[in-house]
Amino acid sequence: MSVKGQPDTIDVVRLRKYIQALITRPENILWPGYSRFLHDVVPDKFKVHESANLVIIEGNYLLLNRGPFQGLPDMFDLRIYVDAPAPKIIAALVDRHIRGGKTLDEAKSWVKRVDLPNARIAETTRSDADVVIERDTDDDIASVTWKGEEPIASSKPSLPDSGPRSRVLPGSHGSTISPYLPQQPAKAPLPPQPPHPPHPPHPPHPPSVPPKAP
Repeated sequence: MSVKGQPDTIDVVRLRKYIQALITRPENILWPGYSRFLHDVVPDKFKVHESANLVIIEGNYLLLNRGPFQGLPDMFDLRIYVDAPAPKIIAALVDRHIRGGKTLDEAKSWVKRVDLPNARIAETTRSDADVVIERDTDDDIASVTWKGEEPIASSKPSLPDSGPRSRVLPGSHGSTISPYLPQQPAKAPLPPQPPHPPHPPHPPHPPSVPPKAP
């Protein structure tokens, strides 16, 4: 029995139809979305105008190139794979399911039985991407790797070891992730103040003249 989210539950024929229509650049094209509350597709949720020069389509299996997905990756001009540490992915999935109405235990169970096996299928497509973007536990970009080239590491400065930082706990709800706080730029020194002009000398007091006798 198939479980929602597995590759064989995706309407690939319909997906190809929408992508092909997008390639022809009509004046407007309506694009479906997905509701995490309804747990189903929402028809015509988005409208894409022909003036859009860049359209990003996100999905777990867009780089899958076998079975009904054969040839699908070739429909894209640029193929990007976004990766993140496993604890970060697990915590985000659990949190998403809870916001969608599941209890903590139901969310953990769903991630273990459904989401992680699906993620392993998506992982097999990493080498087919033109670009691999690695994120860290702070949700910042750690590196960008173009196919056939060395990774380009992020220039994010290291944080000083001033104390313990929050950790992402696998499968925990409400885990916090320390936000990256950029270092504040040093304030420019104030320009030197010009010296105060010297005060003009006071005029000499006139000599005291004793009053004349009447």
